[in-house]
Amino acid sequence: MSTPLASLRKPQRPYFSSGPTVKPVGWSPQAVAERFPLGRTHRAPPCQALLDEARARTHAMLNLPDDYVLMLTPGSATGALEMALWNLLGPLEADVLAADPFGHNWAQDGRSLLGDRAHVHTASDFSVPSLGALHPKRDGLMVVNATPTGTWQLPPARAADDPGLSMVDITSAAFLHDFDWSTIDVAGFSWQKALGGEAQHGMLILSPKALARLEAGPYRPLPKMMTMRPEYLRGLAVNTPSFLAVADWLWLLDWAEGLGGLHALMARTRANAQHVSEAIENSKHWQFAVEPDHRSNISMTLTLKDGGDRETYQTLAKRLADAGAGFDLMGHRKAAPCLRIWCGPTVEAEDIQALMPWFDWAVENT
Repeated sequence: MSTPLASLRKPQRPYFSSGPTVKPVGWSPQAVAERFPLGRTHRAPPCQALLDEARARTHAMLNLPDDYVLMLTPGSATGALEMALWNLLGPLEADVLAADPFGHNWAQDGRSLLGDRAHVHTASDFSVPSLGALHPKRDGLMVVNATPTGTWQLPPARAADDPGLSMVDITSAAFLHDFDWSTIDVAGFSWQKALGGEAQHGMLILSPKALARLEAGPYRPLPKMMTMRPEYLRGLAVNTPSFLAVADWLWLLDWAEGLGGLHALMARTRANAQHVSEAIENSKHWQFAVEPDHRSNISMTLTLKDGGDRETYQTLAKRLADAGAGFDLMGHRKAAPCLRIWCGPTVEAEDIQALMPWFDWAVENT
């Protein structure tokens, strides 16, 4: 028996993209424009003050230790992480955990920079490699929250005298987990995920151990855009930033702080994920793609109980979009086929609740 259309309500904001994510309720271009220093050079004191404010408030919201450095980079999270890899990989061999398209990107970088000194560890679809593959005498690189697969995996603890750096991609996990920063030496993320910021800029976190490695380099010739100069670590922009994006980020920090900060963001995400879980438990056609032990509550991936190929999922995603029930639900083009839902804090719980019955409807009306 099909789900009757008359019983369904549409989300007020049917935006469930895994990045860029939906803006919070209350955001407007006019509110951002109030903080936008139109027509000023990025070296002007008022503009540098905005960059300093963005760094300081982000540092505080992430609960970073005082001796960890946070720098702004070009090129979103990809730019941040590749800058770190080019500047820091070299002295040691490296282990790379690669089970999603982004992990494979970092594995490719590792192989390019280290050759056969980069050891790549993979896993089957919708699963994660073993943390046991990370050797304490090597650098380690992994993705925490893999949006293409819907998996979650935290870096392990390391002894203080282990020479290797723990390097993590936290693109879609930043602001959505209270990290034990003693387990992380290098982390990269962008503004377009948890808080609904704009693409373009990345942020790079460096521990004292990573800074010591950086000071001992360089380990290869570097182009200007990839060079982590001391002035960049102190807050000077690598290249001209978008102050429209910076003003937007500051507004989003206002919003997040107004909610209560990091733990409030985490609570909103957990509540959204719980609504998805309750719906899937009662779904006739859908199941989670990932087992509970490594299932993300941020980007949740769904597969059909009866199976389906990529075309099947594309048809269902289009059906949901055409109905106005949910946009951008198709899984990543380079991952195993699935649908996925972003459950981050800028998504309203009532929109998740309104969305979920449409999944069964899409199967029964395709």
